[in-house]
Amino acid sequence: MSASIVNPQIVHLFTSGSGGFVLNPDVVRVLCSYAGDGGTMGGGGPCRPACTEEHFWECSWPPDQIGTMLRHHVGGMGGNVGSYNEVIIDTASI
Repeated sequence: MSASIVNPQIVHLFTSGSGGFVLNPDVVRVLCSYAGDGGTMGGGGPCRPACTEEHFWECSWPPDQIGTMLRHHVGGMGGNVGSYNEVIIDTASI
């Protein structure tokens, strides 16, 4: 399942005008995240090989790197400047 982390700097959603719901980060298991649209990152499966500070395209950020992903997202390094981020959630955890 895909979700987005909305933050004060960038509040865009995948589809404008759509509603949503809040997920509890203490319960939901994040599999990986993208600073932009994960579908444009290439490769197969929901998560790609891990991103690094130097390599942040065609990869996904591991769960313990959400802060770094958000920094890349807000800084426009995710490929979708002014757009949404994408977080892949384990549906078994919700």
